[in-house]
Amino acid sequence: MLKGIAYNYSTTRFIVFFFLMAMTSVVLGAGKETIRVETFSNHTGKQDLDYLKEAIPEQIRTTLARFKGFRVLEGNNASSYLVKGSFTGRKSDLKVQIRIVEVSSGGVAASQTVNGDLETILDNVSKSTKALAKSILLGKAEGTSLAIDTQPQGASIYIDDFLVGESPISSYEITPGRHQIKIEKAGYQTTKFLVTAKAGETTEVVRSLQPKSESQRNSVGFSLLYLVNPFSDKLWDGSMGGSLYYQLQVKAFRIGFDTTFLFRRTDFYKYSVPYSFAKDKRYYHFLQAGMSLHFVPDFDWNSISPYFGLRTGYLQFWDFRRADGESTLMRSSSRMYLGPVVGLTIFPKSNASFYIEGRYDFVLQDIRRREIDKATLFSGPEASGKTYSVQLFTVGGGVSVNF
Repeated sequence: MLKGIAYNYSTTRFIVFFFLMAMTSVVLGAGKETIRVETFSNHTGKQDLDYLKEAIPEQIRTTLARFKGFRVLEGNNASSYLVKGSFTGRKSDLKVQIRIVEVSSGGVAASQTVNGDLETILDNVSKSTKALAKSILLGKAEGTSLAIDTQPQGASIYIDDFLVGESPISSYEITPGRHQIKIEKAGYQTTKFLVTAKAGETTEVVRSLQPKSESQRNSVGFSLLYLVNPFSDKLWDGSMGGSLYYQLQVKAFRIGFDTTFLFRRTDFYKYSVPYSFAKDKRYYHFLQAGMSLHFVPDFDWNSISPYFGLRTGYLQFWDFRRADGESTLMRSSSRMYLGPVVGLTIFPKSNASFYIEGRYDFVLQDIRRREIDKATLFSGPEASGKTYSVQLFTVGGGVSVNF
């Protein structure tokens, strides 16, 4: 009987002690922020540093467990805060990015980049963890947020190296104090700056993005051309043609190489025969191979970009005579040309652009051809040489692929 009572008393005392310990743990944990640390990502490309994926989080857990105000949770338990991160670099120069995310809002409550080598990186991580935890516990204030907008809109917004969305962002909750903002958008310069979030207020940020100045840009394209000659003999007036080209732009200057082919152009001229007139039928082809140098002004225009410059190269000319159903090559010659060019590129910053262009090519030497002057009953056709000046004025447009 006495043994039974003693046994029951001991059991009861153990249960009471266990209950008191549990309650003490609950009381001591009450009011603390819960936090969970995830495995870090290895971006160094070196497998022998994979152990840091767990070593760094374990160092952070150890530091937070000694820090009053946080209760570290294990496993996948729900928590108020989540620590994420990654590391990159090499053994002698490691960079560890630590981000503490507030689970309820999804925003970055605090972040920091830690530098060091293999011997010092864990100690540096511990120091940074203390600073980040202190900034959260002491600096947290209700109603503190950032409102970020850009011109143009649709830019990616990073706060403390964490992507939070695209502009405009009407309200993003954050801790008071200084934060780094990074703004990125294709075709525009990346912007980085610091902003101070005032406690209990919404701090508004508006930034105008500057177009990116491409230091080097390649283009290949095709165009259709129409030839008119208002300033010279109507030798090739009205011909259609095509052009293939390659261009390399370095800053504000663009050098190009092109090949242009003008399709068949038919020409008739009259000569006298006894008691009437006759027609001689000629047609022509020509091929241009040359280069151009353009100046592209750095205007702050998104949709169009004007340019102007000079062209030079060689013109290959073929003169055919058509008679009795047969074509005879009368002359083939090459001439150098030189002249200005002016144009307008549409959507110059996109991967595919359109353009319209005008060219004026002055051929430096005249072109000669033999023409029949007259034909008599007794002597037959009489021919002589004629000289033509050639000034090629072409207008057209095309499409280019930029890379």
